[in-house]
Amino acid sequence: MTWLAGFLLSFLLHSASYSHALKFTLSSEMAIAEEGVEYSQLVDYDPTARVMRIEVPAHNLIDHSVSLIDIKKNIEVVYTPRVKLCQVSLAPEDFDAEEMMKFSVQAQLDGNKLSHQNATVVFKSEVLLRVMGKKESNNLPTCMQELCSGSRIVKIETNPVSEAELSNTSFMLYPHQQSQNGEHLREKRRLNLIRCTHPGTANRCTTAQDWGHRCRWMTVGTKTATERQILHIRSTRFNCVLCCLPYRAGAMCKCDDIQTKSQFKSCQPLTMNNTRLRLN
Repeated sequence: MTWLAGFLLSFLLHSASYSHALKFTLSSEMAIAEEGVEYSQLVDYDPTARVMRIEVPAHNLIDHSVSLIDIKKNIEVVYTPRVKLCQVSLAPEDFDAEEMMKFSVQAQLDGNKLSHQNATVVFKSEVLLRVMGKKESNNLPTCMQELCSGSRIVKIETNPVSEAELSNTSFMLYPHQQSQNGEHLREKRRLNLIRCTHPGTANRCTTAQDWGHRCRWMTVGTKTATERQILHIRSTRFNCVLCCLPYRAGAMCKCDDIQTKSQFKSCQPLTMNNTRLRLN
């Protein structure tokens, strides 16, 4: 049976339309075996709009999550129902929705289960950039606005971390990469701050909060064009505050001075547009 025939069979078994603007005509259920728990990851795709929906149920210590990936606009949102939080970021690098859909359907037809025996585990941090206001949120694709209706919407960036960092609740330091003229290569904050000179600024981060962990299974391209790599991506929110490495610079605290929850909270509103994040 060809993968296209599999698409059609899967559609008959599990068709869905979650939005007035989208029609997920291609669907599958990826069987997962993860750390003694078996579950299904639902994958739906609208090939016309080129939007993929990935839903992962709650399991072990992982939260239930729903992801929408808009290939045309290179944007994704991950919704966590338990805390009514939507996180907006760029679409995953090297992601091919058509190949992902093809792989998912074929795995279902063949009765294959994904596990850590045939996948690479990747750990990522989700760093808050800003809370998105109503005007910015209204510019999101309609399907994402509908998914996030009534929830807090934030803009994040994702960065690779180690497994130890993902589960570490102490304070971690991530210096910003700088160009030769000292400007930051990451997204610039809309801040009116005194310049922090060499060695520059950093993020002081902690995972000590109750936003939970998320995961999903995806396929991405490899250096060999004919092959795909299966990734099990695990992530969690990192609470971060912008700080200055050598000294206090205007509104920015000196990084080494941030050692406790109260110090973190006192420095955070100064550099996050007065948006204070909850720490447990």
